[in-house]
Amino acid sequence: MADNLLFPRLHQLGVKRLVGDLAHLRSDLPFERLQELEEFIYYAGSGGRRITLAELRQRRNQMLEVAAAFGFPGPSTQAQRAAFDARCAAWLIENEVVPGGEALRNDVWAFVTTCLLPDVSMWRFGDATAERFQGGVRNTFQRLWMRGRALDRGEGHDARWALLNALTEDALVGITERPSIGADPILARAIAEAWVETAAEVGSGVMEDVARKAVRNIRLVSEVVYLAALGEAQAKSVATAQFRRAAEALASKA
Repeated sequence: MADNLLFPRLHQLGVKRLVGDLAHLRSDLPFERLQELEEFIYYAGSGGRRITLAELRQRRNQMLEVAAAFGFPGPSTQAQRAAFDARCAAWLIENEVVPGGEALRNDVWAFVTTCLLPDVSMWRFGDATAERFQGGVRNTFQRLWMRGRALDRGEGHDARWALLNALTEDALVGITERPSIGADPILARAIAEAWVETAAEVGSGVMEDVARKAVRNIRLVSEVVYLAALGEAQAKSVATAQFRRAAEALASKA
């Protein structure tokens, strides 16, 4: 089982040290020389076995195949990068690339991005700022794992990952990077489904204003009612009603 694997964890000082020389980072992958980074690398004390170098290489090679389908390592269009994000988010969940509780650790994702896949990160964002390598909601791969976890319709669904492709980048960020929403998959999916349905009715051009008002009202409702406890269908019904009201209010002002 993959869930007993313990990933290396990269201290923030290690991220800073490695990102300080992007040219070197691009040409000399740190995960191949972990012994040189001992002062910055650590593991959970118990709970499984440490992932091997061969298993890390396997994950890297699989990711390179995913990225290559969207232009890596050459130039890419904005549409290709958006499609990569959607596919990568799904791939991270489908394959439990970072398993179990390890996926909840910022320092694990710092290792994945900075040591294992820095070239893919730089291809995706250019010579990006440190926030794309450090753990957190802006990390190149952690943000995609968060999207996949929040917007997964389930293994048996005919369009399991359709929400990842249907939502705009702004919508994805607004849903999955707000802890009060993104940490609750039922609420996140309810808002995402309502966003997609409303956009089909009123057009995506006005959705930023509609979503801003609707999500604010949904968050107010959730202060009183724990929407996730109502179940998928009822949570979606509440979200859809708020999106419709917001769209109607916006139309009345036009």
